[in-house]
Amino acid sequence: MQLGRRRFQQGLIVGLVLVLVSRFALEESPLADWLVSPLLVSNDHPETADMIVVAGAGVVGPCQPNLSAVRRVLSAVSLWDGRHAPLLMFTGGAPEGLDCAVSVVMADLAARLGVPRDRLLTETKSRSTRENAVQADQMLRPLGVRHLILVTDQLHMFRASRTFEALGYAVSRASVPVYATHRGNFDMLTSAVRESASIAYYWSRGWLASPRDARASTLRSSTATSGRHFSVKSPGREPDNRCALNPERRVPTCALERRLASSPLRVS
Repeated sequence: MQLGRRRFQQGLIVGLVLVLVSRFALEESPLADWLVSPLLVSNDHPETADMIVVAGAGVVGPCQPNLSAVRRVLSAVSLWDGRHAPLLMFTGGAPEGLDCAVSVVMADLAARLGVPRDRLLTETKSRSTRENAVQADQMLRPLGVRHLILVTDQLHMFRASRTFEALGYAVSRASVPVYATHRGNFDMLTSAVRESASIAYYWSRGWLASPRDARASTLRSSTATSGRHFSVKSPGREPDNRCALNPERRVPTCALERRLASSPLRVS
């Protein structure tokens, strides 16, 4: 009896040591980077687009943005401040058990960082990447949006961008670096496993654009960025009033803002 208990204790100790050594080796070796690399897509470098769309992240505590939400907002505000698009849209509804929509929490942070409220739109119904795209589409299409800059975490970008591309949008990717939203390699690998399962499920449902459609989207986004300027005003800055004609659509790009002004869509 005592011998069996002693062997069990020894086996438990050895097992714990192996787990700790493996965890340490994983954190200190490039193995995790190699395993995750197939999921990582490179960023695009658009000049301008119709809209910056930010995928919903999450909240913690009493409706405070989590780390991913903060990082995505910072990236989106930087793009807006660089005049890459005139408007920002945040997606994401209220998590179960909470009465605050993720998109509203993120938009509030963007407003505190200096983006005027009339430049912010929120989609407040979705609870998944697929719903982010479908619900956003119902708001974007009436505005005539065709080319968007998508902001989300780098591990999430493949699935998110392909989901929007499947709905017909030209998507320019602006990923938050993978190291900025994960505490270490183990955390990154755990997220990669979940993301891989989600990608497989989305493929099975036909919710992701095919590689051919994705390439076509890249070509459309490259064409759509040429010769476009927006009237964007931020605190302490004179507005850029150059509303050059879009050579592709032959309509003023600033017409997007006029359509928004006459639209019943919710502005944060």
